[in-house]
This record gives sequence, structure tokens and C-alpha cells, in this order.
Amino acid sequence: MARPTRYQWRADGHMDEDERPSRSEMKRRATAMQKLGEQFASLPPQKRTSLELPPDMKTALHDLDTMTNFEARRRQKQYIGRLMREADDTVRQRIQRLVEDA
Repeated sequence: MARPTRYQWRADGHMDEDERPSRSEMKRRATAMQKLGEQFASLPPQKRTSLELPPDMKTALHDLDTMTNFEARRRQKQYIGRLMREADDTVRQRIQRLVEDA
């Protein structure tokens, strides 16, 4: 059986580009959001409270501050990265500015 082709050609002879990002690109973005979340979490709580954050993110950051176990902190940072990916662009931009200014 013939292997299906990855690209489809339009009637005008041009190739349709896949509009969604590649799997590698999605992973790079996820890693970048996790790193941004870690940098944001490392800021003093006084600076973090200046932003209006979603309630889930506030709770996750507070929980991270109280954790002492390395593995628990690592998993919490991953969770914060997930919340960063789900956050609005405006929230992410404000967090980015705050991290850059620190």
C-alpha cells in the first residue's frame, strides 16, 4: 500500500502549508513558558502581587513558596508553566515585562 503524502497540492499548483505549528515548535513554546514561569516565581512575593493574576496562578505560586521538597517544587513549576500557556497574552506580556525589569 502506498504511503500517504504529507502535503496536498492546490489546483493552482501551490502546496498547502500546514498552518498549525510543528510538534517541536509547540514543545519549544511550552519550555519557554515554563522558564518564564520559573523566573516569575523566583521574584519576591511583593513584586508578584503587583500584577493581577488568575486565581489558579496565585494559588500555584503561593503553594510553590511553601514547598520544600525538590520533586514537589519541580512538578509545581511544571504546573505553573502550564498555567502560563493557558493565560491571556496580556497577562503573559505583563509577566515578561516584570521579569525583564527585575
